[in-house]
Amino acid sequence: MRVFLLVLFISIVAISHASLRLISPTMESHLRAGVLEYQNNNFVGALDNFLLAESAGLSNPDLYFNIGNAYFKQQLLPEAILYYERANKLKPEDKDILHNLAIAQAQTRDKIEVMPDFIVSTWIKKLSRAVDTDSWAVFSLIFLAACFLFFILFFFAYNVRLRKFSFFLAVSFIVFTITCFIFAAGQKKEMLDHSEAIIFPAVVTVKSAPNQDGKDLFILHEGTKVIILEELRNWQRIQLLDGKEGWVAVNSVQRI
Repeated sequence: MRVFLLVLFISIVAISHASLRLISPTMESHLRAGVLEYQNNNFVGALDNFLLAESAGLSNPDLYFNIGNAYFKQQLLPEAILYYERANKLKPEDKDILHNLAIAQAQTRDKIEVMPDFIVSTWIKKLSRAVDTDSWAVFSLIFLAACFLFFILFFFAYNVRLRKFSFFLAVSFIVFTITCFIFAAGQKKEMLDHSEAIIFPAVVTVKSAPNQDGKDLFILHEGTKVIILEELRNWQRIQLLDGKEGWVAVNSVQRI
């Protein structure tokens, strides 16, 4: 039990520290310049500065959100959706991000009906996205500390009722710790998963096989979200959110 808790503690701390990103003076300078240009309606200049901040190594949902806004203002729909999706991946359930993403997606030509999830699965997903990865990691550490305290109380208490009560609370906090850890690890896995992508060309013909001789299955337009299932040479097998599958050229999509 002690070894398990120690391993769990180390894993939680690793998740928490892995998600930290320091903003260098160069990044901050580009961000400030980008915000100023955006406020002056110079969306091209704003985008240039935001992209420079990104190229300097900054990975931040607010930065991606602003890049998406700058692209959207220039009517570059697939680029805007791509960065809104990247912002949403890092900051799920953010109302501003979801709002702007919905506005951009409403302008796409392909209206894909998403396959519904089970109610329980949807509820668990919403709960896990209620806070970010770092917050779940912090909660895990708090519950883990509480678990240790009640285990110590259990071992040293002389009163039988107090021992039973402390043991029950210790076990409960273990469950809470594991749950928070699972949510944190799940969010981290989603952040590192780049199987989702956005169609970039104005029109893309989806093929039945990974070559030009394959049968034309259907057509997709810019801004449509797909899932990349596999890659073969210069082709990728994709799946739509409604379950349809086919092959497109590698340069037809950009991974989120």
